[in-house]
Amino acid sequence: MFKKASIALVLASLVSTTALADGVHSPIPSASGGEDHLVLKARVGWLHTKDNGKKLGAEKNNTHNGYLGELALGYFFTDNIAVEGSAGYGKISHKSDYKLRVVPVSLLVQYHFMPEASVSPYAGIGYSYHFLTNVPKGIKMQNGGNVVGQVGLDIPYNDTMGFNIDVKYTHQVPHKVKVGGVKVGTIKSNQTAVAAGVTFGF
Repeated sequence: MFKKASIALVLASLVSTTALADGVHSPIPSASGGEDHLVLKARVGWLHTKDNGKKLGAEKNNTHNGYLGELALGYFFTDNIAVEGSAGYGKISHKSDYKLRVVPVSLLVQYHFMPEASVSPYAGIGYSYHFLTNVPKGIKMQNGGNVVGQVGLDIPYNDTMGFNIDVKYTHQVPHKVKVGGVKVGTIKSNQTAVAAGVTFGF
């Protein structure tokens, strides 16, 4: 009788240990990421552009403000390392009567410093390509891209939802300008996007 009880106790211990181990290693979706997790982010915010160089005879270093909406999808290879692809749509207000539209498409590699913290900071670097639309009639501005840097904060609300604050800076994006088919110069724009939104982990 004692042997049977001992065997039953050992078997029960093995079963409970196996179940606990499975629970430890089974990933739980999180709004702040985690190994083998996808995170979707929807953000809106402020867009600031500074033109460096002559712009159709205008003065140097013109600054323009606007707004941006953005969707981003991230994948975590480990708890700390992730890649993020994003696409946005923004309007940049100029002193003239038109508003230039910009569609930035970016791919970044991120490092998340404290992935399990209640406020999780990260930094990223990658490449951003900017498509331009709503250019004034008679003027052609080519699309262009350059290096983009990123810092931000993930703030989990529960296992699958949270909040995000994100800042991206794209350096010296070149846009060749033609008027009437004749090249008149190249605009190089520094662009800063400050945005906040919600996150969904799955």
